[in-house]
Amino acid sequence: MSSVSSTSSNPLNVSTSSTPGRKVWEKAYYDVAQQTMNSATNVGFLRQNDSRIDIMSNMDKTTNTQYFYFQNLSSTKTKFLMYAGKHINYFRVQILSQSGQVVADSKSGMGAASKNYTALSKGTYELKQGNYFVKVERTSAAPQNEQINFTAQLSQGSTVRNDYINQITPEPAQLQQEQAAAAAQTIAPELFNAGTFNLFGNAASNLFGTNGYNIFGQKTSAG
Repeated sequence: MSSVSSTSSNPLNVSTSSTPGRKVWEKAYYDVAQQTMNSATNVGFLRQNDSRIDIMSNMDKTTNTQYFYFQNLSSTKTKFLMYAGKHINYFRVQILSQSGQVVADSKSGMGAASKNYTALSKGTYELKQGNYFVKVERTSAAPQNEQINFTAQLSQGSTVRNDYINQITPEPAQLQQEQAAAAAQTIAPELFNAGTFNLFGNAASNLFGTNGYNIFGQKTSAG
């Protein structure tokens, strides 16, 4: 049975000293269907007394697992906080090395991995420099027909100069339909002409949606 340590309040509200000139980096993502380590969401990097990572995720009813990738630039004591209110038992959390080895596990009875997770929740675990993944799984306690939410935070030290805030939301039904329709079409050579067409073959300035068009060929306010 999963036993996720949690803060009593949202970790994004935890008071941390900020230095003058602190920067906040915010990114929004759509939930990746059938996500694996290879498609993990890059949520930033950790450096002692410099940066921290915040994750706010809404897992829709079709999502059972999410992966988040981060770089750890300092071998030092690291804190991982997880918050899901009274639904904390809906989630199992693992910290994985780049090779997929389990470093920490919120599930009780997993030996050293469980102890490491407890230490992470207290900020006493020394995480070695390297690349890591956070794996969040929906447990059997979570209702399978409902969206579930959680917030997590990774930090090192007592000050923050760079705050990486990541928000993951379910993909809108309309976007799913557009992607499915595009995938069903035959890919023509001209779709790869970045100077004329966007990813879906609609006339646009370039593939990445600058100069007035987004990647779906829709006019934006900038154009």
